[in-house]
Amino acid sequence: MRYFWGMKMRLICVFLGLVQSVLGQNNDFKTVDDFDLNGWVKSCEIQTAYGSEILHFNRDRSLKKIVTLFNELDREQITFTYKDQALSEKIIEVFRENALRKELSFYHKFSHNDRIYEELIFSLEGVLVARNQIEVDSLGNTLKSLSESPDQQTVQLMEKRMSSAVDSVFTYSDERLTALEVLKRNPTTQKVIEQLEVSYTDSVIARKVYTFFDQFSLPISVVDSMFDSQTADFVSAQVRRYSYTNKRLMATVETTGNQSLKKTYVYQLDNSDPSNWVKRIEQPSNQYITRRIIYYSENDSIAK
Repeated sequence: MRYFWGMKMRLICVFLGLVQSVLGQNNDFKTVDDFDLNGWVKSCEIQTAYGSEILHFNRDRSLKKIVTLFNELDREQITFTYKDQALSEKIIEVFRENALRKELSFYHKFSHNDRIYEELIFSLEGVLVARNQIEVDSLGNTLKSLSESPDQQTVQLMEKRMSSAVDSVFTYSDERLTALEVLKRNPTTQKVIEQLEVSYTDSVIARKVYTFFDQFSLPISVVDSMFDSQTADFVSAQVRRYSYTNKRLMATVETTGNQSLKKTYVYQLDNSDPSNWVKRIEQPSNQYITRRIIYYSENDSIAK
């Protein structure tokens, strides 16, 4: 059922250039800052090609709800509840022709104990649909994942070798393992500075994607490599580089083979203090994204 969350975050990840881990998607305490916003934002409506995406925030700046409006009759929304700055509940509701579709809607309950993170997924009728469990090490790297449904159980052991190589993961894997993620964190701040995503085909590594982050957790480069069976080696399929000014994305460069495509971004800002951008224009395509931002007033009380 994780595809619901991915669907809602797809647009946001595109224009922010963010890369999120599976564990981070489920358990992070999301705030205004995670969405390229500043100040006491109450809501932010993003105009998209398929409709509108609206982000709602609590008075303490945490993410409250994401609503996708496809048209006047169809919408989907995710509501978040936090405990101790971690996601504790998530409700996904799908509306078609203004009617709640319970068969497409789910309730997620999250919990963690030491290094074990668990997610229980129920239908809105109260039936347990699935249980997901992740075991991490002291640095937050995934060691083991368990997914259970009424008719299936999948266990993945995330093993890696200790060596000087950055990509010290198994070239061959158990046939049950189709993907692997390895995170490298700053030992002082515990922020992720490198992320390696590995995909397997027939138990052999088929693709590796490296992502490197700056001190603000913003991606600065992504190296996508594919396995070439003819040369029995990895070739760089694409390299993407990002540059920022005051944590605002200013340019991207995508290199594929001998060809490079550069995109730059121009922003229109609102009059708030601190300011937020309300329109971002991509050049040379002149495609743009607009945002309508509403702020809390000074008299609004902090949500409990």
